Formats: sequence, C-alpha cells, structure tokens
Amino acid sequence: MRDVAVVSWAQSPIVRDAGAQNEVELIMPVVSKALADAGLNSVQDVDFTCSGSCDYLQGASFAFVAGVDALGAVPPIKESHVEMDAAWALYEAWLKIQMGHAESALIYGFAKSSPGELPNVLSLQLDPYYQAPLWPDSISLAGLQARIMLDPNMPELTGTHDRRGVIIAAGPAFRSVGYVEGATILDVAPTSLAVLGLPVTGTMDGRILSEFIEPAHLEHYPTHIVEGYGTALGRSVETEEGSSMDESIKDQLRSLGYIQ
Repeated sequence: MRDVAVVSWAQSPIVRDAGAQNEVELIMPVVSKALADAGLNSVQDVDFTCSGSCDYLQGASFAFVAGVDALGAVPPIKESHVEMDAAWALYEAWLKIQMGHAESALIYGFAKSSPGELPNVLSLQLDPYYQAPLWPDSISLAGLQARIMLDPNMPELTGTHDRRGVIIAAGPAFRSVGYVEGATILDVAPTSLAVLGLPVTGTMDGRILSEFIEPAHLEHYPTHIVEGYGTALGRSVETEEGSSMDESIKDQLRSLGYIQ
C-alpha cells in the first residue's frame, strides 16, 4: 500500500447565508489557496481532481458541474464527482493513487443550501407517499420526536432506537448474575457512574442496576444522588466560557435549521 500525504488544505468561512455567491465564487478562492500552499500554479499541475457535493440540498440538478468552472479546466483535466461530501471524494482519489492511476490529486467539497426554507427542504427527504405530502418541517418533526420520548407510555421503539440491549461487564465490581429483569439502555449511564463512585443525578433516566454490582463495592462506593452537576464536581458549569460555547452551539444549530 502506498503512503499518501495531505500536502495542503484550505477552508472558506462557514456562514448561514452565502447571499448571491455562486459555486464558482465559493470554490475559486479555496482552490487557489490550496494550490499556492502546495507550490502549484494551476489545476493542470495535478493528475486527478475529485469533488463532493449534494445537489439535493442545493436545490438544482447537476449543480456540481458549475463548480468545475472554478478550476479553470482548460484544457480538459481528469475530473470526477461524488454525490455526498468531500470524504467520499478523498476516498476515490486515494484509490486512484493506490492503483497507480495518479501521483497527485486535488479534492474539494462544497455546499450551498437551497434558496428555499431549509426546514422545509430537509423534510422532502421523507417518504414521498405518506409523509412528504403533509409538508412537515424539520423543526416540527424534531418536536414530535421529543414528545414521543417524553411520553411515559412510549413504546419500546423510539425512532430507530430500541430500549433493549446487551451489556457485558467484567471486573471486581460486578457480579455474575446473568439476565437482569427489566433493564434497559437507559440504565447504563447511572450504573456506570455508580460503579465509578461518581454522583448520579435524580433527574437522570434509568436506574442503578444494583443487582449487577458486588455489595462490597457498593459499600466502598456508596451511591450519591445529587440534583444536578452544577456544583457536584466542585465547579459551576455556568462560566463565561461555557455560556459563550453554548451560544456558539446554538448558532450552529440555527444555521442548520434545527432551532429558530
């Protein structure tokens, strides 16, 4: 297997709204910088070029073709495209190099949201016969999923997740009890905290599987129930840095259309 190195890379700012910028205006500065950092003059100096993007989210068929114009691909170059993201493009280029069909490659990925409302665009990926005609938006769907999770009479299946599971543990803290009646995956977190001697919040879903733990271990590490983790670990989570980080995460979620 041949060693493959990443010689240079570049990235444009990720913004919520790119305005009227088209694919060429978004891609050209990034490609130019990556080539310059690698000591290359143009795409013609590269053996193979591969891009990754999602025409569905851009709301236009064959939108990736417009991106090729940013390369200045005259005369023609060896170029390919994958419908997803740049990770797949990187894999295709890696295979080309491994097979000896290229010595160097340029990989780039780009995305521009559809001019339509993103929450409505995302929901078009639903079942085209039963769900999409109802025109639900992604935020409403997330609310419905949350409502199901909060329902005390919820079924065993929540989305694609099953509350049932298998836990395998070994060590001096555990007993060989075999099957534990009524255990669910919600019990893994509080049980793990109890075994480690860490506090468990009273609001945490699930229970401590005490029948799974050696009594001597529980005596040495008695279970400590707290209301929350704000002061249990000796520090407050409401720091200025944490607050800024929370706002940053919210901004990212807003840009993706998950919250408003």
